[in-house]
Amino acid sequence: MKVSGYVVELAKELVSIPTVTGEESRVAGLIETELKEAGMEVRRQEVEGAGFNILASRGRGGLLFLTHLDVFPPYDHPEPFEPKVEGEEIIGRGAADAKGQIAALISALKESEGPAEVALVVDEERLGRGSEALEIPKE
Repeated sequence: MKVSGYVVELAKELVSIPTVTGEESRVAGLIETELKEAGMEVRRQEVEGAGFNILASRGRGGLLFLTHLDVFPPYDHPEPFEPKVEGEEIIGRGAADAKGQIAALISALKESEGPAEVALVVDEERLGRGSEALEIPKE
Protein backbone atom coordinates (compact mmCIF):
# COMPACT_ATOMS: atom_id res chain seq x y z
CA MET A 1 0.00 0.00 0.00
CA LYS A 2 1.35 3.48 -0.87
CA VAL A 3 1.88 5.67 2.16
CA SER A 4 1.03 9.21 3.32
CA GLY A 5 0.16 10.98 6.59
CA TYR A 6 -2.94 10.04 8.56
CA VAL A 7 -3.69 6.98 6.42
CA VAL A 8 -0.20 5.60 7.11
CA GLU A 9 -0.42 6.10 10.85
CA LEU A 10 -3.89 4.59 11.08
CA ALA A 11 -2.94 1.64 8.85
CA LYS A 12 0.14 0.97 10.99
CA GLU A 13 -1.94 1.09 14.15
CA LEU A 14 -4.51 -1.31 12.66
CA VAL A 15 -1.80 -3.73 11.47
CA SER A 16 -0.21 -3.72 14.94
CA ILE A 17 -3.40 -5.19 16.43
CA PRO A 18 -3.56 -8.96 15.79
CA THR A 19 -6.98 -9.81 14.35
CA VAL A 20 -6.58 -13.36 13.11
CA THR A 21 -10.05 -14.81 12.47
CA GLY A 22 -11.82 -15.08 15.82
CA GLU A 23 -9.88 -12.15 17.33
CA GLU A 24 -11.50 -9.29 15.40
CA SER A 25 -12.98 -7.69 18.53
CA ARG A 26 -9.47 -6.54 19.48
CA VAL A 27 -9.62 -3.77 16.88
CA ALA A 28 -13.30 -2.84 17.26
CA GLY A 29 -12.87 0.00 19.75
CA LEU A 30 -10.31 1.83 17.63
CA ILE A 31 -12.34 1.49 14.43
CA GLU A 32 -15.59 2.50 16.11
CA THR A 33 -13.94 5.62 17.57
CA GLU A 34 -12.48 6.60 14.19
CA LEU A 35 -15.82 6.09 12.43
CA LYS A 36 -17.62 8.21 15.04
CA GLU A 37 -15.04 10.97 14.54
CA ALA A 38 -15.96 10.83 10.83
CA GLY A 39 -19.57 11.62 11.74
CA MET A 40 -20.85 8.07 11.40
CA GLU A 41 -23.49 6.40 13.55
CA VAL A 42 -21.95 3.08 14.59
CA ARG A 43 -23.52 -0.14 15.80
CA ARG A 44 -22.56 -3.77 16.24
CA GLN A 45 -24.34 -6.68 14.60
CA GLU A 46 -23.93 -9.97 16.44
CA VAL A 47 -22.75 -12.92 14.35
CA GLU A 48 -23.49 -16.29 15.93
CA GLY A 49 -20.28 -18.08 16.86
CA ALA A 50 -18.06 -15.41 15.29
CA GLY A 51 -18.34 -12.17 17.27
CA PHE A 52 -19.83 -9.09 15.63
CA ASN A 53 -19.80 -7.02 12.45
CA ILE A 54 -19.36 -3.25 12.67
CA LEU A 55 -21.97 -1.22 10.78
CA ALA A 56 -21.83 2.54 10.32
CA SER A 57 -23.95 5.06 8.47
CA ARG A 58 -24.10 8.78 7.80
CA GLY A 59 -27.11 10.40 6.18
CA ARG A 60 -29.53 8.64 3.86
CA GLY A 61 -28.47 6.81 0.74
CA GLY A 62 -24.90 6.93 -0.45
CA LEU A 63 -22.55 4.11 -1.25
CA LEU A 64 -22.07 0.99 0.86
CA PHE A 65 -18.42 0.18 1.56
CA LEU A 66 -17.85 -3.40 2.70
CA THR A 67 -14.64 -5.09 3.75
CA HIS A 68 -13.46 -7.38 6.54
CA LEU A 69 -11.72 -7.12 9.90
CA ASP A 70 -9.82 -10.42 10.12
CA VAL A 71 -6.43 -11.43 8.74
CA PHE A 72 -4.74 -14.74 7.99
CA PRO A 73 -2.57 -16.30 10.71
CA PRO A 74 1.09 -15.18 10.72
CA TYR A 75 2.36 -18.47 9.21
CA ASP A 76 6.03 -17.77 8.41
CA HIS A 77 5.81 -13.96 8.45
CA PRO A 78 8.72 -12.95 10.73
CA GLU A 79 7.05 -9.90 12.37
CA PRO A 80 3.43 -9.89 11.20
CA PHE A 81 2.08 -7.35 13.68
CA GLU A 82 5.04 -4.97 13.73
CA PRO A 83 4.31 -2.77 10.69
CA LYS A 84 7.21 -1.23 8.85
CA VAL A 85 7.31 1.40 6.14
CA GLU A 86 9.65 0.39 3.32
CA GLY A 87 9.86 2.99 0.59
CA GLU A 88 6.25 3.72 -0.27
CA GLU A 89 4.77 0.53 1.21
CA ILE A 90 3.59 -0.65 4.60
CA ILE A 91 4.71 -4.19 5.37
CA GLY A 92 2.74 -6.26 7.89
CA ARG A 93 -0.08 -8.79 8.15
CA GLY A 94 -3.24 -7.22 6.77
CA ALA A 95 -1.64 -4.05 5.37
CA ALA A 96 -3.03 -4.77 1.90
CA ASP A 97 -5.88 -7.10 2.96
CA ALA A 98 -7.76 -5.29 4.41
CA LYS A 99 -6.45 -2.93 7.09
CA GLY A 100 -5.00 -0.55 4.52
CA GLN A 101 -8.45 -0.40 2.91
CA ILE A 102 -10.06 0.37 6.26
CA ALA A 103 -7.56 3.18 6.96
CA ALA A 104 -8.10 4.70 3.50
CA LEU A 105 -11.87 4.42 3.87
CA ILE A 106 -11.91 6.12 7.26
CA SER A 107 -9.62 8.87 5.96
CA ALA A 108 -11.95 9.49 3.00
CA LEU A 109 -14.98 9.57 5.31
CA LYS A 110 -13.29 12.16 7.52
CA GLU A 111 -12.59 14.33 4.46
CA SER A 112 -16.17 14.17 3.18
CA GLU A 113 -19.63 14.97 4.48
CA GLY A 114 -21.88 13.03 2.14
CA PRO A 115 -24.03 10.05 2.97
CA ALA A 116 -22.28 6.68 3.25
CA GLU A 117 -22.68 3.24 4.76
CA VAL A 118 -19.91 0.97 6.02
CA ALA A 119 -20.00 -2.73 6.84
CA LEU A 120 -16.90 -4.34 8.35
CA VAL A 121 -17.46 -8.08 8.65
CA VAL A 122 -15.86 -10.82 10.72
CA ASP A 123 -14.70 -14.31 9.72
CA GLU A 124 -14.06 -13.48 6.05
CA GLU A 125 -10.78 -15.39 5.95
CA ARG A 126 -12.31 -18.61 7.30
CA LEU A 127 -16.04 -19.34 6.87
CA GLY A 128 -17.55 -16.02 5.82
CA ARG A 129 -20.08 -16.01 8.66
CA GLY A 130 -19.98 -12.22 8.97
CA SER A 131 -21.01 -11.78 5.35
CA GLU A 132 -23.69 -14.45 5.63
CA ALA A 133 -25.20 -12.75 8.68
CA LEU A 134 -24.92 -9.21 7.30
CA GLU A 135 -28.15 -7.24 7.35
CA ILE A 136 -28.05 -3.63 6.22
CA PRO A 137 -31.00 -1.71 7.70
CA LYS A 138 -33.31 -0.23 5.05
CA GLU A 139 -35.00 3.08 5.70
